[in-house]
Amino acid sequence: MADRHFAIGLDQPIFFSHHSRVAKLSHNGTLVMHLIKYIGSGDSHPQADERALEQTMDLLHPGWQQEVVARQYLPNITVVHDYMHIGRQDSQPGPAVSEVRGLYVAGDWASHGEMLADAAAASARRAALRLLKDLAATANHAITI
Repeated sequence: MADRHFAIGLDQPIFFSHHSRVAKLSHNGTLVMHLIKYIGSGDSHPQADERALEQTMDLLHPGWQQEVVARQYLPNITVVHDYMHIGRQDSQPGPAVSEVRGLYVAGDWASHGEMLADAAAASARRAALRLLKDLAATANHAITI
């Protein structure tokens, strides 16, 4: 089914995206798709996970195997480098880096409780607002001198 470009599993942690629908990623029209299963630490069963991903593709795009030009299965990759947890030294990183004036951070790892894309967007918003606040303070300070 060529019209299925994005899917998120509600009953299992699977994410599918057809990236080349919105971005030109090849010169010859080759399509680029990603299918991901999010797993927690210690929950990896590589062969079973690969079968689950293949079954998802069968559901979304029957006959996909005949169209594959290149395929890469990575059973254990890091999706989020850091996340909220009890042992975290800095429970809410950023948005400003105190050691470097004018440096602000954003990303999924700079979470204040959000996850993945929500964390990246929320931390970017925090960084932008802090930057604007710091610029306003600098401008007000320059005027009052």
